[in-house]
Amino acid sequence: MKQLKEYQAQSNKINITDLINVVAGVTLLVSLVLIFQHPTNRYAILAACLSGGLMNILTGVKQMKDPKRKTMGMSFLMMGAIVILLGFIIMNML
Repeated sequence: MKQLKEYQAQSNKINITDLINVVAGVTLLVSLVLIFQHPTNRYAILAACLSGGLMNILTGVKQMKDPKRKTMGMSFLMMGAIVILLGFIIMNML
């Protein structure tokens, strides 16, 4: 019951990282649809990798605030950076 009350108290606040995460998720879905329609579209691939990496980075930043999940947050940050880097590498290959 205590955790439920804390969640309800926190749910009234709009968190900017969650809002950016939702926008990045919508961008990811739109770019994936464009990739399935035109597989050689370099900019859609780059947009998908950038938004996916941004979502990982934002999740990592959010989890690093909790001391118990700090290492998981660091791994999310690293994976986000790798996804963004791979997006630029794939874009140069096409």
